[in-house]
Amino acid sequence: KMYPSLSDPSSFVGVLSGVQLCALPEKEYYFRVEQSGIVSSGSAKELAKDLYLAIWTLMSDAKTRKRKKDGSIITIEDEENERLRFVAETEERARIWAEREKHLKS
Repeated sequence: KMYPSLSDPSSFVGVLSGVQLCALPEKEYYFRVEQSGIVSSGSAKELAKDLYLAIWTLMSDAKTRKRKKDGSIITIEDEENERLRFVAETEERARIWAEREKHLKS
C-alpha cells in the first residue's frame, strides 16, 4: 500500500535517535501518526500499524542476520563460498589420511 511521503519527518520522529525510535511502544506509533496529520484519521491506524511492523521486521532481520567480525552482513554467496572451502578442506584431509594409511599398510 502506498502512503504519502513525509515532507517533514521530524513531525513523526521528533528528536529521537534510531535506537529510541525502535524502542517506542506500539501505542506511541499510533499516537505520533495521528498527531502528525500526514493521513486522514481513518488511514492513520493502518499507517501506524504498517510502520510499526516494518520497523520490527527490520530490527528482527538485523538481529538475526549472521555477521562477520567486522560487523558486515554475511551474504548467501559468502555462506556458499565458506561451505565450498570447508568441503575442499575436508576432501584434502581425507586424501592425506588415505595416503598415510596406504604407506602404513605397506
